[in-house]
Order: sequence, then structure tokens, then C-alpha cells
Amino acid sequence: MGVLRERGNRGGDRLAVARWAAVMFGTLALFAAVAAVVTLRLREQVRQQIVHRDAEVLASVVVRLGNAAERSGEGFVDLEEAFDWLPVLLETSELRGVLGLRIYDPAGLFVASLPGGIAETDLDWDGLTALHALRPSAVYDRAADLGEAASGIPSGSRAPLVTVRLPLHRPEETRLLAAAEYLIDGRSVAGEFAELDRRLAGQAGAVFGVGAGLYLLIGGLVFVRLSKTRRLLAERSARLDRANRELTLAAKTSALGAVTGHLIHGLKNPLAALEAYFQSDETDADDRREAVAAVAKMNEQLGELLEFLREDGGESGYDLTLEEIIELVARKTGARGRTAGVEIVARVSGFAQLPGRAANIVMLVLLNLLDNALRATPPGKRVLLAAQTASESIQFTVTDEGGGLPAPVKARLFTPCASGTGGTGLGLALSAQLARQVNGTLTLERSDPTGTAFQLAIPRPAPGNPA
Repeated sequence: MGVLRERGNRGGDRLAVARWAAVMFGTLALFAAVAAVVTLRLREQVRQQIVHRDAEVLASVVVRLGNAAERSGEGFVDLEEAFDWLPVLLETSELRGVLGLRIYDPAGLFVASLPGGIAETDLDWDGLTALHALRPSAVYDRAADLGEAASGIPSGSRAPLVTVRLPLHRPEETRLLAAAEYLIDGRSVAGEFAELDRRLAGQAGAVFGVGAGLYLLIGGLVFVRLSKTRRLLAERSARLDRANRELTLAAKTSALGAVTGHLIHGLKNPLAALEAYFQSDETDADDRREAVAAVAKMNEQLGELLEFLREDGGESGYDLTLEEIIELVARKTGARGRTAGVEIVARVSGFAQLPGRAANIVMLVLLNLLDNALRATPPGKRVLLAAQTASESIQFTVTDEGGGLPAPVKARLFTPCASGTGGTGLGLALSAQLARQVNGTLTLERSDPTGTAFQLAIPRPAPGNPA
């Protein structure tokens, strides 16, 4: 039982470690997922800021140039038409990185392009709406077809491209006069994006590493403390369980032994009178000595049973399991086995419950069989006490490692005679009678030079029915 409990505690420790590891790594995975989501959102926001930065700067430059040109009167007087903005846009097209541009009227229709080989397209509704609100916009394409965006480049040549759309208007007015779409080399933006990704990855990795390390450290310390507390609770629970079980078995033994103890006590006085009669001088000396020894043996056995069953409990209200019956019998005979130098091995296979009367009688039979087995087994050997369930019966077996029973004893088993182990054979006879009280049978299973085995078989009680 101790080994099984120890294995159970080890299994519980391994399960606790597995659960803790699952919780810790699950939390770390959630932390990593949250960090990744936050990093990706921050990355997208910063990218948008980088792309729109050029749009805001370019829009400011174009409006200022247009205002300055209108005031100077060089080449035109006002900027009412889209074509009126061509000189200003031509001047800004020389800025570094600009591959080309398109000009649109306030309705979003294509007017002209610089240089002239750029594909002609009209503005979509969303783009036109933003322009009428005087909001510049920018879009980054990491693999745009430069043949459609710039003149003189073969179609199919792909590279990063930033498309910037600017509303053209007077500084003091909110009316859209025209729109310009700049096509700008995006390689510098792609370089900024790569640097941004590198820095964000490094920062996110550092934050995750520090956070995960602190979490694992604190979690490990908490787990160690909780493990110690759990082991202390398990040890105390085990001690309480053992104490409770011993109290329960004591209560069951008290309740089960009351009726049997009363019956055996009623036989004690007639046996005492019979012993006194045989001690008289009216019988042959040899017969008298044999009879006196037999009666004394019966008195001794009954006295031991009375001592075993003497309790203050009343009527039995308990059932005993096979494990409890074997444990009680092994405990009762343990001291005698240690004195004789014989090991008592107890085994239980299967589960069944016996009501009080049947369990009490079974224990009486097993105690007598164990007493005989201990007498027959040399020091250093073993006695096996086993219980197992079959389909319709419960089988109890007591096996010793003695030299076997003599042939004359085998011929007169279960009748009062010399047992070959220094006894009178009355114990086996009494045990056979007790077995019949529970509709059972006591049989000699085997007896040879390697040992002797007796089996007590009783019907298996139906659930809820007494034996």
C-alpha cells in the first residue's frame, strides 16, 4: 500500500509539473501573440506615417509654389484650370525620386502627364473624395510595374513605388481646382521599412525576453512554494487517511464481532465443564490426556477469538471489503509470523463486499488456517494469504512452504485427529463447520513437499443481499 501511495504521489507530482508547464508556456504563447499583434499594428501605423510624410511635404511645396507663381504673374495670371498648374508641377517633377506625374481636373478625369508616355487613367471615387476634402494621400506598392508608371521603362520592370495624390487649390480657399498624382521611386521608403522592421523586431524580442524571463522566474518560485505546500498537505492527508481507515476498521471489527463473540462465549462454559470431567480419574489415562489436550486447545482458540472480537460495539451495520478482511487477518497474525521468522504475504485480486456475519466467519477460518501454516513453515520461508473473485464465488487461499501433510492426515482431513504439525486437527474440523455456516466449502487444494494450500470458497453475494 505504501509503495502504491508513493507511486501515486510521484504520478501526482509529474502531473502537477506538466500542468504548470502547460500553463506557463500557454501564457508565454499568449504573451508572444499579444506582443506580435501590438508590434504589427505599430509597424503598420509607422509605415503609414512614413508614406504620408512625403505626401504632406510635397502638397505644401506645390501649394506654396503655385501661390508664389500666381502672385508673380510669370506666364499666367490665375490657377483656375488644370493646365494652369503645369509650370508649377513641371518644376516639382524635377525633385529627386519623382519618376512622373498625372494631372486631373476636379471631376477626376485625366488631363495630361509628365512625361507624356505614362499610362492614362482616371481617379477612382475614393481618391476623388479625399482630394475634394483637400486631403493628400499616398500609397506604397513594393512591386509596381514601372513601365506603366514612368516613360522609357520597359513594361514588366517591377520595383517599389510610392503614388502620391495632391489636391491643387489656393492657400486661402477650399475649392479643388485640379489634382496631381506623383509617381515616386519607393526604394528609399523600402529601405526605411526594412530598418523599421529590424528595430521593431529587436525591441519586441527584448521586451518579450525580459518579460518571459521575469514571468518564468516568478512562476518557478511560486511553483516551488506551491509544490512544497502540496507535498506537506499530501503527507498530512495520507496520515489522516491512515488514521481514519484504522478507526473505520476498528469500528467495523467491533460491530462485526459482537454477535460471534456472544455465541462463542456461550460455548466456553460447556467446554470448561467437559475439560473438568476429563480431568477426573474415571477414564483411561492416555484417553484422558488426549481429550484434555483437545479441549484445552479448543478453549485456547476460543479465548483468542474472544480477545480478538471483544469490543464495545453493538449490532453490525457494516460491510467489509476483501482488502479489509485480508488486512485485518494479516495484522492479527503479523506478530506471530515475525516471532516464527516467517513472512506473511497478502494479495487481493478483484473487489467484493461481505456483510458482517459472513466476513466475521471468514476471518475466523483464515486465522485458524494461518495459525496452522505458520506452525508448518520453517523460518525464512513465506506464507501466502490471498483473496480473489470469480464469476459466482469468492476464493480465499492460505499457502505455506512446509513439507506437506502426511498421508494419514490427508485421509482424515477436517475430523479431529493429529495434524502432523503438533496439533489435534480440531482447528480444521471447526473451520470446515464454520465454512458451512456461510454456504462455503473448505478444501485442500494441494499438499506436496513444496507446501500445502487450503482454499475457502463461498458464494458471491448479490448486490444488496446478505450472505
